[in-house]
Amino acid sequence: MIGCNILNKIILDEGITQPNLILDRLNDEVRTALKQRENASETRDGMDIAIITITNNELQYSGAHRPLYLISNNELSEIKANKFSIGGIQEENRTFTNHILILQKHDTLYLSSDGYADQFGGKSGKKLMTKNFKELLLKIQTDSMKIQKEYLSNSIEDWKGSREQVDDILVIGIRI
Repeated sequence: MIGCNILNKIILDEGITQPNLILDRLNDEVRTALKQRENASETRDGMDIAIITITNNELQYSGAHRPLYLISNNELSEIKANKFSIGGIQEENRTFTNHILILQKHDTLYLSSDGYADQFGGKSGKKLMTKNFKELLLKIQTDSMKIQKEYLSNSIEDWKGSREQVDDILVIGIRI
């Protein structure tokens, strides 16, 4: 809730739309709100997030532990996130990287939480893993977005079987 309120303030009230600047401000505001600059803070955890903006065919992306997957011409590229979270106990003066990409017609973008890849299941009860998640995305990316949603939903249910879901699962796909 804190993160959502701060994001609304940054984007809607202050008009900041460049993803890395949004994350820089979000990081600062969350740390202040949760008093994480103080050694005695009880809240040490951080938040992982990815933010994109698309204007015409230009995509800007910045991420805190959450990459962007881009499939173009049947090839998957992983645009890496910064390896630190929003908030949490951390070094001062971290700044997020802004990636700028030019999109082509039929490119497909995916943003996700870590829940899909971290889900335990299969015959041996192990995590699905990011490698397998990316292979799934490549396998289905020519299908309609509706079919992709159904396939991902059915695949994770089949994978986990009778096991509990261990984390939130969010996958956002955008076809250009």
